[in-house]
Amino acid sequence: MSDQNLTHINFCAINRFQSSYNALNTMRRKNEFCDIQFLVGEIKISAHKAILSSHSSYFNDMFNGNFKDSKLLDIKNVEITPSSFELLIDFLYTSQITINYYNVQELLIASRFLMLNDVEKECLKYLEQNIDIGNFMTVKRIADRNEIKDLHELFLSYVLKNYNNVVKSNTFLSFSFELMMELIQSDDLHAEEEEAYESIMMWLKHDLKERLKCLPELFKSIRLSLMSIDYLDDIVQEEELIRSDITSMNYLCNAYKVVHRQEKSSVDVLSSTFNITYRKSSKSYLEKEKSVENDDEDIEEQESSVEIYAGECEDTEDDG
Repeated sequence: MSDQNLTHINFCAINRFQSSYNALNTMRRKNEFCDIQFLVGEIKISAHKAILSSHSSYFNDMFNGNFKDSKLLDIKNVEITPSSFELLIDFLYTSQITINYYNVQELLIASRFLMLNDVEKECLKYLEQNIDIGNFMTVKRIADRNEIKDLHELFLSYVLKNYNNVVKSNTFLSFSFELMMELIQSDDLHAEEEEAYESIMMWLKHDLKERLKCLPELFKSIRLSLMSIDYLDDIVQEEELIRSDITSMNYLCNAYKVVHRQEKSSVDVLSSTFNITYRKSSKSYLEKEKSVENDDEDIEEQESSVEIYAGECEDTEDDG
């Protein structure tokens, strides 16, 4: 064979890669050639240090640190279940995992513990796609117990967008004062101001003895000046809890001043002391946004007309 015919080929048997990991996982389950065991609860789970270390910085640090020579490790985190740990070890061998309604919570906790960010991300995605009126409080409990900021934001977003349905649920009346404030103060609350007011009054009256002290702060967070005069007169002003609280009555009086626009200077001062911004989902806000869009379109048309007119003037001057 002459030098001119010398060549080379690159051959990659991709199927061997996958089949080798499947074979290693089968060996793992049979405890063949394994050099580490984990005790999770009362269940022993075998594995190969090299495989785990190559796929996980958590295990790599573990086996290169204080546990380098360990043969049996006790996983003492009580929230890590044998089933979730087994599924995640399987995942490190096969790159496949099934997330469902029954295991998403324990998989999320275990994946955070083992620093498997890709699995954690998929668990959060699953919860986002499946959160509903029946499980949104479960999402909150998981977020609070494990201090998962992204999950708390998911819970908060769901409640804000579905506020009127949440108010009708059995769990609404058990909300904490802090959560109520977080919701009522948000511009993203999907509720008209009258609905927001009625929800805080319902929440207060559910446990009036303990919650009455919360009235001034909650009432201040309601954007009273965005309500109609009739609603303020017929509903809010007639509420005995409001009438008997001096601070709340002061807020109500200030709201009347803003609504009536009695004095321009007073309105400016009052605007800085409490929120008079429309919530993003309110009818008034949407109408305002639509009006702004229409105004922008009119301005664009006017500017276009001016440009055309200016161009005609320049043409006329040139002809002259």
